Amino acid sequence: MDINRLAIFARVVELESFGKAAASLGLSKSSVSRTLAALEAEVGTRLLERTTRRLRLTEAGAGFYQRIRPLLRELQVAVEQLQGSQAQPRGVLRLASPYEYGVYRLAEYVCRFMSRYPTLRVEVELTNREIDLLEEPFDIVFRIQPTPLPDSSLMVRQVGAPQRHLVAAPQLLARIGQPRDLVELAALPCLVHANERVWRFSVDGVESSVQPAGPLVANSTQFLRVGALAGLGITVLSEFFCRDELAEGRLVELLPESPPVPTAVYAVCVSRRLMATKVRLFLDFMTAELPPLPPPRGRARQAQTPPG
Repeated sequence: MDINRLAIFARVVELESFGKAAASLGLSKSSVSRTLAALEAEVGTRLLERTTRRLRLTEAGAGFYQRIRPLLRELQVAVEQLQGSQAQPRGVLRLASPYEYGVYRLAEYVCRFMSRYPTLRVEVELTNREIDLLEEPFDIVFRIQPTPLPDSSLMVRQVGAPQRHLVAAPQLLARIGQPRDLVELAALPCLVHANERVWRFSVDGVESSVQPAGPLVANSTQFLRVGALAGLGITVLSEFFCRDELAEGRLVELLPESPPVPTAVYAVCVSRRLMATKVRLFLDFMTAELPPLPPPRGRARQAQTPPG
């Protein structure tokens, strides 16, 4: 059986489109269609149902895809490891990341990595949906959460734990005053991320929690950042979202002696046994080779109790 036919079939399934699969493989749509027809003739059954609006697997096609996918992955890794041992990595590195982390942090890593390895192509999907790495064709999926990921058949590497700050705009503090502790914080207007309804803080080495409430709940950190700058409420932001605003005094830090617990960034990929050279290189680049965040342009100011 022709391995190329299997690879083309798998790509069509993953992208759910003849046209997208053809473009990603550098082939014509008609060539992909002919290849799939030849594969179906070879196995003696229809693998895909085609309509003018959508493409879906038949029951036989779904079972066939599940069986060949790990074999194709093994073959791809073997080829990439051989190539990587002799030259720069080639092929496509497919990444998935939460939207805002991708824009504000991951983009920097990707651009520098591509400058170092120009023979490699990178495809990035920015999405906040839950991704099943075993079912979708990504090499690395980035996840952000406060607790370690559970053990699984996947390989998990922590690639960051950005410092976070409790912040507010000076004009808001002039109106409502500065909270002196977490109890007072809970009574003040807060801007809350939809995925973090409870804020966790480190108080003298002990974790304490606050259930904030206020005028705005959003599933976007950038949205909350804009709201904080507008003086709508207090919020929690990662270092890379507010470092310049803190340095310039447009936001001030509250309760610095009780900082928010860092939220770790994890890179999740298939097991080490199946790790391609391109994946290993990118993970090593993120964790060891990139410099840390540069120092802010000025000194971050702590909030002061407004006069009067």
